[in-house]
Amino acid sequence: MGRNQSEEEVEQEHLQAFGPKLGPLYHALHNEVTWLHAKWLEYRKLYAHSQERIDLLNGTAAFFFRVVQDVLWEDVLLHIARLTDPPKQGQFENLTLRRLPEAVPDQCLADELRNLVDDALDRSQFARQRRNKHLAHRDLSLAIDGKATPLPGVSRQQVEEALSCFRSILNRLHVSYLDEEVAYEYFLANEDGNALVHHLEVGRKGSETVLEINCYDPVFTEEQMNRTLSSPLTFLYKSVFSLLFAAVFLCCAFTSVKLMGDPMALPAALLGGALFLGMFIHLASLKKVALRDRSLVVSGFMRSQTVPLSAITSVRGSTLFSHHPIWVRFRSDTGKEKRIVFMPHMLFIFFREHPVAEELRGLIEQNCQQEGRDQMR
Repeated sequence: MGRNQSEEEVEQEHLQAFGPKLGPLYHALHNEVTWLHAKWLEYRKLYAHSQERIDLLNGTAAFFFRVVQDVLWEDVLLHIARLTDPPKQGQFENLTLRRLPEAVPDQCLADELRNLVDDALDRSQFARQRRNKHLAHRDLSLAIDGKATPLPGVSRQQVEEALSCFRSILNRLHVSYLDEEVAYEYFLANEDGNALVHHLEVGRKGSETVLEINCYDPVFTEEQMNRTLSSPLTFLYKSVFSLLFAAVFLCCAFTSVKLMGDPMALPAALLGGALFLGMFIHLASLKKVALRDRSLVVSGFMRSQTVPLSAITSVRGSTLFSHHPIWVRFRSDTGKEKRIVFMPHMLFIFFREHPVAEELRGLIEQNCQQEGRDQMR
């Protein structure tokens, strides 16, 4: 059963159980092997989990995560090599698993450990070879001579086998002195590689949601954020043309009264009157619209109101009318008009929406993203 112990408690337990000679050596190697497993598990979480996770890392910051991969991989190999170095090199003493057999007073246990250490040396030869010729030192012939025999490749399986040997050595001692094993391969960390991947996935889903919105231009200049959207002809259409349609409507109404007894002509007169009445109402409701920073300034030429872009719920342009009206709907809690219509600058396009409608949707989305960033600060 697992136990929750502080670092100081673990050290004190090792010193008491293993004695003054073996205790400090075992504890130091225990920490080294624990940290080695922690780094290797992080490598596996990021780069040996699934192809989907690799695609996520590459899609987020391919170069950065390639650097992290190389650094983690090479550091694990260097760590394996260090733990299997000779106990002494020249005048320098090394912390290495090869010291353990000589520090154990029980001869039978020491012999058993020697066999385990020899197996670990064989299984970790790949790491020492790569350390000597590529990581700690750069072999000259391998670097410049194309005919030199290249170093053999290293697989994750080789690393797993070396770490398994290290666990066998330390756990053999731990069972002998404390009657239990240490689960090095199940090192637990909270803010680990899995947590990083989770946040990357959340960010990717948010980006995909933004990309689903049909934006005209994702980045807008200061000039684009401060300009008039409605056409200079708005006043002409609103004041003059609407009156003309009103006059025609009145003529149609007067004619309908005179044709009350004519069953053939009356429907035509009524239909014409309805159409001209509709055009009169539409033209009379046209607004002058301008962008000012993150707001729309809406004017009926008598009074104006300012509506933030965040209060806009939808933008829809007409594909039928020649003056390409654009309807803008606001949130119900703004206290303003719930919907306005304006006429953008004239363009000779047919059966498709005026570009200003698409551009306005893009401005609204950019404003939404900016407000989100401001809230996070």
